[in-house]
Amino acid sequence: MIEKIALQKRLITEDDYRKAVAACKAEENYEEALKEYFLNHNLLTREKIIQLDNTVKTLTILKSNIKFGDTAVKLGMIDMDSITPLLQEQTKIAAANKRPQFIGRLLMAAGKLTREQVLAISNAQRKKGGPTAAPQIPKQEAEQKPVENGGKEPSDQSENSGKVTEEVKGGMILDIDEHAMAAYLRKTDSFDNTLTVEDIYDILADRLIQFGLAKEHMIEGFIKTSGFKTNRFEVATGVQMIQGKNARIEYYFDTDYLKAGGMDEKGNIDFKDRGEIPKIEEDTLLAEKFPALESQDGKNIYGHHLAAEPAKDLELKSQSGAYLSDDGLRLYSQIKGYPNLGWSGNVNVLETFLVKEDVGYKTGHVTYDGDIDIKGCIKSGFKVTGHTIRVTEVDGGEIYATGDVTILNGANNARIYALGKVRVKFIHSSQISCLGDLQVEKEIVDSSALISGACKIEQGEIIACQIVANNGVFVKNLGTQKTQPNTIRVGQDLFVSRAIKKINEKIKAINTQKEKLLKRKETLETDNQRKYQAAARLSSELEKARITGISMLKPPEDGTEQPTQAKSTLKQNKAYFTRLNKDLNQLFNHVGQNEYQIHTICENLEDLYRQLDDLNFENENYMEWMNVNVGRPVVQVSGVVFSGTTVHGRHSSKETKNTRSRATFKEIIKSAEGGRQNTYEIVIHE
Repeated sequence: MIEKIALQKRLITEDDYRKAVAACKAEENYEEALKEYFLNHNLLTREKIIQLDNTVKTLTILKSNIKFGDTAVKLGMIDMDSITPLLQEQTKIAAANKRPQFIGRLLMAAGKLTREQVLAISNAQRKKGGPTAAPQIPKQEAEQKPVENGGKEPSDQSENSGKVTEEVKGGMILDIDEHAMAAYLRKTDSFDNTLTVEDIYDILADRLIQFGLAKEHMIEGFIKTSGFKTNRFEVATGVQMIQGKNARIEYYFDTDYLKAGGMDEKGNIDFKDRGEIPKIEEDTLLAEKFPALESQDGKNIYGHHLAAEPAKDLELKSQSGAYLSDDGLRLYSQIKGYPNLGWSGNVNVLETFLVKEDVGYKTGHVTYDGDIDIKGCIKSGFKVTGHTIRVTEVDGGEIYATGDVTILNGANNARIYALGKVRVKFIHSSQISCLGDLQVEKEIVDSSALISGACKIEQGEIIACQIVANNGVFVKNLGTQKTQPNTIRVGQDLFVSRAIKKINEKIKAINTQKEKLLKRKETLETDNQRKYQAAARLSSELEKARITGISMLKPPEDGTEQPTQAKSTLKQNKAYFTRLNKDLNQLFNHVGQNEYQIHTICENLEDLYRQLDDLNFENENYMEWMNVNVGRPVVQVSGVVFSGTTVHGRHSSKETKNTRSRATFKEIIKSAEGGRQNTYEIVIHE
């Protein structure tokens, strides 16, 4: 909470906030890690951190008071008119930078609530998820006597600790540790030997200590034993919370296909370099899961539930080319190929699909769940979808890749989307979107690019383009004298932002579909329940008709022929039996049809849940990517940048009025004075 208050008070920027949370969120003690981060990065002084810490504690007490008052009113123990003035008074005390008090104690002192009522309200509040910090409520103020410690105050409860030491009636000192996990009693020279076990329990109850109490015979031993003046008797013990460990997955292959590479030292693309592609054999161990260690909740001596954060489980998943061990803890390759970890967490083993000609009317669109190597051109109107895609050139075609894209020659009127790097010789009149870097050898002309990585064309030029590159633009020449100026935007990850938006839209659509299926399933199950009840009634009637028919078939005892009326009744009973049997069969047919629909719905729901799991996992990965890949608002031009070019950073922009050589555009923070908000500016260094 300290980081949120620091942001609200404008002591840190939003960027500082995001970086601090990303750096500390995995730490065991998140709050302490944040404080160290702010100190080490010179963002806050130690005095500011102490002030913020006190603010957090003050807010916690105020929230506790509000919840206590609300619970007391709902239970009918007090009216709002009695609560409101106290809340207002404590709020004023907090505004004066003083520590507010627990209103339950104030209400007891005013005679408006009894001790038993305060205990009842606190118990009800905890059941609703109240605060874990327990208030100290003595039975009577007169019971707190000075401890024999040289005239000091009876309590060593500090501003920053929950520890309590106080003398209680009967000549005893009560110690409570700072985490409220244990309470101890010590005897003084004035210890009252006539105390009973019930007296001890009352003293604890006065202070809301109610969990983990020592047994009666142990307390009797404490009372009768002459010791326990220097040693302490543990009279109440909490149950420690045990924080579990998240499951983790270790991958035994290179999962980072966005690493740097692909250009030589002169800035030219090495199209022969395909990177380290780790081809593997069948039955190779790809990944191993180390299961989570379950968390265990605790409880302090006040009976407050201490919730441990549930340990997060992970699933080893694969869609193709791999199989799981029987225990589900190891994943092996099923075929020879190239292992790949997708953004949804699926580990797949992919093979290369070779296309020896152009992708056009002869081949049609090409879709393959693996690598694709095209020896020709992707023609206008045709689309290639796969993992890593390598092609000679693109002339009006489209590419959708879940990995890297390499175009040996150029891209004209192309649309390219890649979740890896894009490497190409030149780009004309095209749209490029990629998660990794865009590496171009010669030029980008009259095109647009949306890049989560960097745009690198260190030996070429960008002409009449709109480029958005989160990690900056590095180019030789930017613009010309005769063409439309370029618009460059850096330090903003619009690629990932749009990807996350699309994922959330998919999640919303799937949830809508899921709710419709669940509602349909419920309708069918309700219908089947009614049909089963009707079937039970029909079965009973059918059995009665069968028994009646059997009895009618018996000949008269006197050996005479059945009368005509009896024959007619038998015929009617037979028709009734046939109709009942038909109705029963129809009911079961309907039940069977419903069961088939329910089974189909369950299969569809399982598929939707798998999709949601993959999308949520993918969303988390993108969010993590944004936290790590924070961006660089920089444009570096080693040659010439022509006038008219506009460079946008995260918070500011700059248009070049004059042609410049060897210029670097960089967004910086201008520190504000007099408590004003920081401002940003793009500066140009030549």
